[in-house]
Amino acid sequence: MRAVVRSALLSVAAAAASASLATPALADVVDAPCDVKSLTCSRGGAALRAESRAPVMSSIGTGWVPACASPDPSGHCGSDQPVQVSISMDLAALPTPSTEPLWLVEMARTAVVEARWPSTKTFDLTIPTSKVTDGTFKVSHTLIPSVRVYATLLGFSREWTYDASRFLTEYASNFNYVATNSVQFPPWGFDAPVTNTVPSPSLTNTTLLNVKLINTTDNNVDLAVAAKTSPTFSYRTTKVTFGTGAPIGQITQASKTAKLPMVDADFLELGADVEGEIEVTGELTAAPYVAVNKIAGFPVPGGIGVLDLSGPLNAPKKAYAATPPVSVKFPNVKVRLPLPNVKAPKSIDVGTVQLGQNVEKPAKITNTGELGATMKFESSDPQFVVVASAETAKKSAYDLAIRFTPAKEGLQSATITVASNDPDQPSQIIAVTGNGTSVPVAANPPPSGAPDDEEEPFFKREDSGCGCRTASPAGFSGAALGGLALLGALFARRRRS
Repeated sequence: MRAVVRSALLSVAAAAASASLATPALADVVDAPCDVKSLTCSRGGAALRAESRAPVMSSIGTGWVPACASPDPSGHCGSDQPVQVSISMDLAALPTPSTEPLWLVEMARTAVVEARWPSTKTFDLTIPTSKVTDGTFKVSHTLIPSVRVYATLLGFSREWTYDASRFLTEYASNFNYVATNSVQFPPWGFDAPVTNTVPSPSLTNTTLLNVKLINTTDNNVDLAVAAKTSPTFSYRTTKVTFGTGAPIGQITQASKTAKLPMVDADFLELGADVEGEIEVTGELTAAPYVAVNKIAGFPVPGGIGVLDLSGPLNAPKKAYAATPPVSVKFPNVKVRLPLPNVKAPKSIDVGTVQLGQNVEKPAKITNTGELGATMKFESSDPQFVVVASAETAKKSAYDLAIRFTPAKEGLQSATITVASNDPDQPSQIIAVTGNGTSVPVAANPPPSGAPDDEEEPFFKREDSGCGCRTASPAGFSGAALGGLALLGALFARRRRS
């Protein structure tokens, strides 16, 4: 019966979430109705933003190149390859003074939580995919190099290192590798990953450094490194946990509905922890040039100390993938979900009415909730008549007019069923009573100087507030007044006799 009553109700337009959580655009989204076929649904919004400058890939390494068929335990080739280089790259944020995050995920307007109450036991929370593509996933990265050079020349073996800290200290001001890209997506990014492939500058324009690796009386080495990569960043929201302190519900990839215990409330306000992950894949191309001009105090004859892997065909390549994926954790947010909260009186007595007459009495039904209420009314006895349905706004009341027209004498009783979209009390009963009598019922006289009320149609309802009024009580007829006068005259004659 309850399901049948609910299926007959009108759609509910959701009220706005609290201003502290919603920008005007977010409020517009939250105000929009849930599924128009749903009668028990509410929306709340959250503004989400997470970012980081931490490197997502550290030490993408080429190993010692060129490689040889029979390297020693350290990977070196001896006289077969007199100069080798090992390059390691960090996929990182732009160096200071830049404050640009390496990655940014923002869902500022349409990250919406929906609550439904298909039963009186639980709320079902879901995070529907937005129909608006206004989430932002932005990546701005650079490559931070560390380089090791090994040389076996003229009977001497030496290794020199140019590390990332030296690069950031000495060379960042001349830095010219900046790669950035931004994509839009429909929040929450839960059902499918959001892919952002960052274009790379051309290899000829991506010289990371061109320095004297070492320049002493004994050793002199020139070093230049160019590199490029076009990484693919893939973001996905993986988990939303509701509750402050102890979790009370969770949405995951495996379970996309969180069930919360039912409460009698004007709204739900839930803490939400949102988590996600970023997968990073790509291929690094590193193009080194090394010239060992002097080793152990001895000049190196031209050519034999040069290693040139800067061409597009011979530049080393290295595939990479972030393992495990980069964790994304948004700051905790509050989600406010407005609810209807309908309260009907337990009972009402409409008084005594003469047979054939009628009286109308209001029953005040309040909606203390933050979401509008829809109601349907049904009387168990045709002597008590009510309207079929009504709506009331949030934080308001509705005066349900009950019209009693007794068809027989004595105490009459009935029930008025109030079916609504209230989550925990979708069906409430008003017990109504009235007394039918064949004797005319005296009406309360109007206040002195007050004009008689003009009869108003029973089903007329104003848009503002209750709009109901009690029907004018039945008065004495002219015949009844004449009868009273005749009785008075007979009584006076008997006393004189």
